[in-house]
Amino acid sequence: MNDPQTNPPTSLSAQVAILNSDGAVTAGSAAWREFLEDGASSEAVAEGIRAVLAGETPLFLLEYSAPGPEERWFNLRITRFPGDGPAQAVAIAEEVTARKNAEESLRRRNAELDQFAYVTSHDLKAPLRGIANLSRWIEEDLDGSITPEVAGQFDLLRGRVSRMEAMIEAILQYSRIDRTETPPLETVDVRALLTEAIDILSPPTQIAISMDDEIPTLHTSRLRLFQVFQNLLSNAIKHHDKPSGTIHVGARVEGEWVEFSVSDDGPGIAPKFQERIWVIFQTLEARDKVESTGVGLALVKKIVEGQGGTVSVESEAGQGATFKFTWPNE
Repeated sequence: MNDPQTNPPTSLSAQVAILNSDGAVTAGSAAWREFLEDGASSEAVAEGIRAVLAGETPLFLLEYSAPGPEERWFNLRITRFPGDGPAQAVAIAEEVTARKNAEESLRRRNAELDQFAYVTSHDLKAPLRGIANLSRWIEEDLDGSITPEVAGQFDLLRGRVSRMEAMIEAILQYSRIDRTETPPLETVDVRALLTEAIDILSPPTQIAISMDDEIPTLHTSRLRLFQVFQNLLSNAIKHHDKPSGTIHVGARVEGEWVEFSVSDDGPGIAPKFQERIWVIFQTLEARDKVESTGVGLALVKKIVEGQGGTVSVESEAGQGATFKFTWPNE
């Protein structure tokens, strides 16, 4: 059989054709018969028709291009008619050139944005590191002649540099979430994932972190779920305001979704501020008091909603906070 790209159904007068149990066209144009019966279709198409008519698969799909002055793209869909009589199938051809062109344009723009982000990050970080190094050199040259107050100012300057570098990295991470290729799905032991996240965060010994006895195993994007838990746990640890405290991770399966929760007994969040916390760069405490980029919760919201889930917070000032999010249970 010939390759469908050599004789594509670009001149079909009818977009729909009916096939009988032998795969022959019983309703459709002569162009359909030529495409499906007279060797214009590939072996893959012929096998797809056979599998559909035999009931081995409910649907056969093929996307292919037609060469010419301007490349055109098509989708071919073949599905079986329901019923107890002789097997019949319907074939539908749809031109998808506009969609393919849009996808290619988006791919190029994303590549350009990634390149821009890389260059911007490098160009911003280089002078920041230069400032930090220069401050150390000046401090070394003035060794023994600077006051504790001036030394403190140098430390403050380098702290601002580190914060700026962290913010640049956070911006890049936030911007790439919906532009990078979706990580592969895999079987994820969520309890083990949480244990790893806690180990990496290395919480202070006075902060006790626990989790429900029943934590599910999911078929999902491990990286995305890890990012959500890491940010929520880091947020709870970072903002805790008491000599000791507890953080608890819960999970409740609800059909096709799992509702996870991260609860703490920290300072809590007044209701009037609860919308603000999801906005990028918004923090409720001065950054000199609690070092934060103000990106973590915005990133959590973007990841969770990208999975089709929801995220919320339940809290009152001085009464701790519970962050909840839903995640697909696949």
